[in-house]
Amino acid sequence: MTEIHTGPGTSGQGTGRGVTAVTLVLLMALTGAVVFLSWRVYAMAQQTTALAAKVADVEQDLDAAASQVGELAGSLDKTNKDLTSVDEKLDEQAEQAFNATKVTEAAMPSVVTVYCGDSGGSGFVIDVADPPQGYRSAVITNHHVIEDCTDPDGPEVVVAKGDEQDTALLYSWDQTNDLALVYIPNRLPALETATSPQVGDPVVAIGSPYGLTDTVTTGIISKIYDTHFQTDAAVGPGNSGGPLLDRKGDVLGVTTFMLDPSQGTNFAVRMRMRCEELLQC
Repeated sequence: MTEIHTGPGTSGQGTGRGVTAVTLVLLMALTGAVVFLSWRVYAMAQQTTALAAKVADVEQDLDAAASQVGELAGSLDKTNKDLTSVDEKLDEQAEQAFNATKVTEAAMPSVVTVYCGDSGGSGFVIDVADPPQGYRSAVITNHHVIEDCTDPDGPEVVVAKGDEQDTALLYSWDQTNDLALVYIPNRLPALETATSPQVGDPVVAIGSPYGLTDTVTTGIISKIYDTHFQTDAAVGPGNSGGPLLDRKGDVLGVTTFMLDPSQGTNFAVRMRMRCEELLQC
């Protein structure tokens, strides 16, 4: 029988080769892992770079948007200022506009009818400090309206507003400027004194021509004199003592006379003349 012998070390060589193969496999696996991780790191770096670029783009867009918002805010601010300016101009124009109805409605509560015996005229309430005790409103009118009442034996002055009549206190008069001041116990709103107008400015006259109370006419300032305003606002007997009002409803003067038989040539005593002899201004 033939015997077969294995050479010495053959088993060890086989084991060494097995170890080498495992090592190679592990090295390859490790290398693959390193390559994969490197690729992932590179990919993430690329993504990070792209994201950073996008963030930069967004930041630029935000900066541009903020700039646009700033420009819009500036435009809105300018628009608001322009609108405010327009509103102010419109308010100024509205204030300057002539509205006879508005003037009449505001002034009518201050206008009264004044009687002295059989004669009658008009009057209106003005602001006077410290009225006599028992009296609350000061009424200015024409001297020729209450002339008969200046006689100690003459009739008393009566002031009517609507259905109410009050016996008035004849306080003072100025025959030269055709003005008189009476006080009544009833409180009525006072009219404000106007500044000087210009020729051509619109006016409103209120009074009781021919006993027709609360009659309103309109016109313009035709001419300005030192003591009077000339106007073409229609007036008649009974308008005497009534107010001539400007576009704002403030009193320019006291309607006093017309040139008869002319039409449209009428006069009002300027309000500053009340300080000559009628009142201590």
